[in-house]
Amino acid sequence: MSSMTKWEYRIVRTKSENMMSIGQLAVDKTDEELKGHTLDSAFSILGEQGWELTESAMAINNENIYPWFVFKRELNSI
Repeated sequence: MSSMTKWEYRIVRTKSENMMSIGQLAVDKTDEELKGHTLDSAFSILGEQGWELTESAMAINNENIYPWFVFKRELNSI
């Protein structure tokens, strides 16, 4: 009998660093490990840990319009 692959997911939310370029967006404070990193830096860290970007979207509310990103990796891959 084959077993199904199980995944874990991680959502990375961003905040403005007063720059217009998306590369200057930083991870918000909800991610202890990555908070304050630019997206380039955060994506590199996650890639080294086996995370794969699967989706991005814009979270829109009254105060913020910043993208968030969904990553996944195989459960127990590390």
